[in-house]
Amino acid sequence: MGKPGHLWHLHFILRDDLIRIGYEKALSYYEDCNPSEWQRTMKSYINAISFDRLLVHDLKHQLETRFSKKDTFLQSITNKDTLPQSITNNLGMTFVLIPAGTFMMGSPEDEQERRDNEVLHEVTLTQSYYMQTTQVTQGQWESVMGNNPSRFKDGGPNFPVENVSWEDTQAFISKLNQQDSTGTYRLPTEAEWEYACMAETSGPFYFGKCLSTDQANYDGNYPFENCPDGEFRRKTTPVGNFEANAYGLYDMHGNVLEWCQDRFGDYPTEPVTDPTGPENAADRVLRGGSWYNYARNCRSAYRNYDEPDSSYYNTGFRLVFSPG
Repeated sequence: MGKPGHLWHLHFILRDDLIRIGYEKALSYYEDCNPSEWQRTMKSYINAISFDRLLVHDLKHQLETRFSKKDTFLQSITNKDTLPQSITNNLGMTFVLIPAGTFMMGSPEDEQERRDNEVLHEVTLTQSYYMQTTQVTQGQWESVMGNNPSRFKDGGPNFPVENVSWEDTQAFISKLNQQDSTGTYRLPTEAEWEYACMAETSGPFYFGKCLSTDQANYDGNYPFENCPDGEFRRKTTPVGNFEANAYGLYDMHGNVLEWCQDRFGDYPTEPVTDPTGPENAADRVLRGGSWYNYARNCRSAYRNYDEPDSSYYNTGFRLVFSPG
C-alpha cells in the first residue's frame, strides 16, 4: 500500500506543477481576451482542475493581485477609445498618455560617454500613465504655492520653475492633490521617466546620435562626441520651446534637471517589472540634464542624483497624473 500511495502523491505534485505552468501561460495571453470573461473562465478552471485547496487559494490570490495592479492597463487595452490621449487640468498642465510596455533601460556598453551606473537591463511597465508634456512652470508653481523660488524670473510664467528641492516638489504635490480632486499627482519613477524620454528610440538622444542646441537647451560648447558646437544660453528657456519627442514630451533633454520619485541606487542586471528604486538610500534621482550641462549629461540614460533637500537653479520637475 505504501508504494502505490507514494506514486499517487508524486503524480499529484506533477499535476499541480502543470496547473501552475498552464495558469502562468494563460496569464501571459490575457491581453488578447475580454478581461472580465477571461477572469471568470480562469476562476472556473482553477476550481475544477485542482483538489488542493491551498493551491486553489494561492492561484486565486495571484489572479486577483494581477488584476488589481493592472486595472488602468486593462482598460487601455480593451477599450482604447475610453482613455483620452491627453488631459489638461485647470492650471494648464497637459498630460499625455504613455502606453505600457517593455524596454531596455540603461545604455549599451558601446555608447559614448556612458557611465558605469547605466547597466542595461529589461524593464516592463505594466500600466499606462499620463506624463506632463512640459516641466512644471513658474506660473503653475506660483498658483499652487503662492511664491516663486526660481532664479530666472525675468522670462515670465512659462519658464520652468527651478531652484526647488525634492522635498519642495513633495510639498507642491501635496497641495495640488488637495486642490484638485479629479485625480492624483506624483513624480515619475526613474523607469517611467526614461521610458517616456526614449519614446521607443534606442540612441543616446531621442533625436538620434547628436543633440543640437536648436533641439535642446544645454551648454553647446560641449556637444556630444563628433557633433557640432552650439549655443550656450546660460539660463533656462520657456517650456515647450523645442521639438517634442514621439510621445509629445518637451525638454526631456536639457533646460532643467527633473526630480524623480526614486531613491538612487545600482540597477539590477535581471529583468524587472515596475521598479521603484531601492528602499533605503540617501539621495534622490535627477534626470534629463539642464541648460548648465554638457550634451553627455543630457542623454536618455544619464543618471544624476542629489540629497532631497538640495536645490539649484538648474533643477526642476514634471509630474505624472492618475485620473480618478
